[in-house]
Amino acid sequence: MKAMIFAAGCGTRLKPITDTTPKALIEIGGHSLLELVLRKMAYSGIRDIVVNVHHHSQQIIRFLLQNRFPGLNISISDESGKLLDTGGGLKKAASLLAGEEPILLHNVDVISNISFSELETAFRQSGVMAMMAVKDRPSTRQLVFDDDLILKGWINHQSGESISIGVQPEHPHLLSFSGISIVSPDLPHTLPMKGVFGLVPALLKLADKNPVKAFTKDHRWIDVGKPESLGQAVSHINTYYKKFL
Repeated sequence: MKAMIFAAGCGTRLKPITDTTPKALIEIGGHSLLELVLRKMAYSGIRDIVVNVHHHSQQIIRFLLQNRFPGLNISISDESGKLLDTGGGLKKAASLLAGEEPILLHNVDVISNISFSELETAFRQSGVMAMMAVKDRPSTRQLVFDDDLILKGWINHQSGESISIGVQPEHPHLLSFSGISIVSPDLPHTLPMKGVFGLVPALLKLADKNPVKAFTKDHRWIDVGKPESLGQAVSHINTYYKKFL
């Protein structure tokens, strides 16, 4: 399995911290968010990793050059000129991710106890194009799945906007994306959109003919992209990340 870490975001919700520091290098418990994800990936046996950069990109590049991660082959996908969002970023990095192995996609500001090996096993057994780690939690935007946990749509509870895929389930499961997914190795080359676009809209566009499935194993999860989450994240790291560090 290869991996891509989405570390290019501007971290708008974390201002003023991100005025001078990229979100990926914000430290929690003495370790940056980027280091936490990299060490968990290394512990899980992942060796080839792409990190995309944009906001304060040189700081992230310098961090990766100065802090060696033995056994990891880390490539940079430089979006300094234009931030491409997760889907556009994945498409730009396609050549760096080429191969026969599935690709783990991970937002840098997500801390969780999701097992990458369990996610990979579930994905390989499913035969789907992509598998998204989701959780039954409140969110203004949620994904719609049927009883087989196949993606059937998306809804924005705040705006009322929705997207439907095929025949809608009688009893839909509304679940929230956890910022971690795994996709087939050919997906980056076949993404249907161009320029700046998100991964979720791209998967919704493809899902009618290329099934996307939910990974629902119960997990602890925290989005560290918000100031109020920084303090909470320390206990998560102490509980779930000590063995990686």
